[in-house]
Amino acid sequence: MGTKFILGYGGSLAYFDGNANKDGWFRRLFWTYNHQHSDSSTRSPYYLFHAVKFLKENALINVHNFQMQFWGAIDMRNLKLAKELGIDDLLEVSGQISKTATRDKLNACSALFLPLESKGIGEPLFIPGKLFEYFFIGKPILALAEANSDAGKLLVKSNIAILTNGKDINQISKVLMELITNYKFYDGKSTDEGFLESLNWRHMAKKIAKEFDILLES
Repeated sequence: MGTKFILGYGGSLAYFDGNANKDGWFRRLFWTYNHQHSDSSTRSPYYLFHAVKFLKENALINVHNFQMQFWGAIDMRNLKLAKELGIDDLLEVSGQISKTATRDKLNACSALFLPLESKGIGEPLFIPGKLFEYFFIGKPILALAEANSDAGKLLVKSNIAILTNGKDINQISKVLMELITNYKFYDGKSTDEGFLESLNWRHMAKKIAKEFDILLES
């Protein structure tokens, strides 16, 4: 790698300490939602951090060629976790910035980190708006997501995302290393214009209206 690979994330990022039995950030924030329907531990950098730890310990990444940049409403306990794992030198955390500054910062990253909740008993709670923000940025996406979820299906269609099991540390480390090693290949990919157009709100409104017309006719 000739230049430093920057994995970026801007937004809210939860904390998970490996104890699945505790009530976490997700349940406290969305108290009306039964969190048993999904696994919110993957909405934290916990598994990514362990994958990065593995790569660092095996001398595959270092401070000269890799960095994670997270900004926004980041649970600061993640900094403590990074320090405990010995990867805090590979992590830069900052606070909230404007939407314009966020877009600029995302554009400056090599790839974008997208941690999504995984399915528990039922379907995931929602498709996050960040998904669409990332699509229009057009950078390669490292997504901790299930390919058969609604969000996962969109990520596959986007042509710029690499999906991996959100809890499989070995798989995450392999996918991350693949993205870093073959960055030029993934950065050369682009999101299909027709796909982006299908995400346009006008297109979506017409699609919804058409569905209502079909329902009214039946």
